[in-house]
Amino acid sequence: KPSVFPLHSCCSEPTSVSLGCLVTGYFPEPVTVTWDTGSLNVSTLNFPTAKLSSGLLARTSQVTVSGTEEWARKSFTCSVGHAPSSTSQVNKTVQGCLLSNFTGPDVTLFHSACDPSGSHSIIQLYCLISGYTPGDLV
Repeated sequence: KPSVFPLHSCCSEPTSVSLGCLVTGYFPEPVTVTWDTGSLNVSTLNFPTAKLSSGLLARTSQVTVSGTEEWARKSFTCSVGHAPSSTSQVNKTVQGCLLSNFTGPDVTLFHSACDPSGSHSIIQLYCLISGYTPGDLV
């Protein structure tokens, strides 16, 4: 059964907002993600499926809502279906613009040393996220 996590946006421009749903922990394909946005002017982007180290799958769907500030602040629902698990549809509500005093994170990616001969096929990646406010990362 897939787990679904809403992805919120901190808005610097409240007339356009991008929201997402992360779907993870399912197998096999396919999983379907649809958005309830009514008749709003939206664009949807479904990213390719990724295989996790556990062997399970994950994917992200993103919707960008354009229009007035009023529409960008509304909530939207992503609906996830996974027929192979015989699970009923999972719905997650994602809040639009969360206008507040915030500082975006600094993200730095570090990697282990690479073998110049190219004989090692595995490297380690570390992601450092710092300098953000408010709150905790989830």
